[in-house]
Amino acid sequence: MPSSIREIALAAVATALGGLAEFALVARNWSGQPAPGELPAAVLWDGAEDTRANRTGAIQIALGCDVDIICAASSDAGIGPEISERLAQVKQVLMADWTLGGTVAEVRYLGCSEPVLDDEAGGSPLASLTARFELMIEHSETDPYTERNG
Repeated sequence: MPSSIREIALAAVATALGGLAEFALVARNWSGQPAPGELPAAVLWDGAEDTRANRTGAIQIALGCDVDIICAASSDAGIGPEISERLAQVKQVLMADWTLGGTVAEVRYLGCSEPVLDDEAGGSPLASLTARFELMIEHSETDPYTERNG
């Protein structure tokens, strides 16, 4: 079981993404290239932390996490709708319970990169984009290991 608040929050994101039945591959910090049978794919990347303004008795930490989404479509015309649908699924699963089961104070969607299209790889055209999220974590000023998200 993870012990740091950071790791607990990132594990909750990975668990939520793992619930995406439509995705053939869900991985964390994976630098491989998915095979055609592993598409669509979602790859979670651990992000940087930033401390936000203190509130009475609590410190807020903004923990970034990026999700690379990679998918294929049967035609060039279908790739835009396909990547949009996969992005919607990732946003829905991460924001349906914006506390990720009480592990964070809030999940925020920060936007996404422009899709990158690749129709020269042979076979189905591919698209990828990176969705950016921010996990707000709060903890006591005197004890950084005690969560205070509830």
